[in-house]
Amino acid sequence: MGFLDKMKNAAAKIAKNLKHVEFELTGEELFKKWSKLQSYSPEIHVGNEWYEINRVTEREVEVGLFRKSKKTVIEIEYILHYEYYDEEEEERSWWEDREDYEARTLRIEPKDKVKIRLTEAKYEKMKSREGNIL
Repeated sequence: MGFLDKMKNAAAKIAKNLKHVEFELTGEELFKKWSKLQSYSPEIHVGNEWYEINRVTEREVEVGLFRKSKKTVIEIEYILHYEYYDEEEEERSWWEDREDYEARTLRIEPKDKVKIRLTEAKYEKMKSREGNIL
């Protein structure tokens, strides 16, 4: 039975690394908790996809054409990964695939809500180290 127990534990660990836990936070909450969250590689939901968050900052911007006023916004920089394939290089091996990334920025109001997610394993690790911050 020892072998089966080890297999169950391995399957549970793999499942925790594949399953995700989703949260909905306001931009202000995300900015305040970012220093603790950033080491756990959270992802943000933009459009229909999930992207890894690179940086969260707070900025004052000027708004208005005639009456200029300052407004605080939260900027979330996320990473868009994509692979590209050149038509000239038809006979490439799997280790020669190229992957590029592009950093994009999402500007939101401090009260706007965003969806973020962590894997279950990272969430449990965060809970044990930081406490229940989400």
